[in-house]
Amino acid sequence: MSGSLIRRKSVKSQDHQIFFIPPYSQQLNPIELQFSKWNSVIMSGMSIFDENTLFSTIYTASTQIFVTDYGGWIRESTRFASTALQRKSFYSWDILNEKWCI
Repeated sequence: MSGSLIRRKSVKSQDHQIFFIPPYSQQLNPIELQFSKWNSVIMSGMSIFDENTLFSTIYTASTQIFVTDYGGWIRESTRFASTALQRKSFYSWDILNEKWCI
């Protein structure tokens, strides 16, 4: 018996459901939101860079990312996942009927 089947049967025995999310989604990855902000700050001050000004601009941009930003990005990722699951936009495995659901 494969490990996958054993896990499915274990989940089924507990009356739970397995949800398969997309393999990659920026909205589910808070670090992507951080890089987006960092990039926009760097680009807003963009000029022709040499090596020293590029490093200086990257450092300056990093000082404009705050702890409160991370909380917001995590909330946004959680909100996205919750909304997507409520809309059933992800495929899910129906344990009881052993079939895929949309």
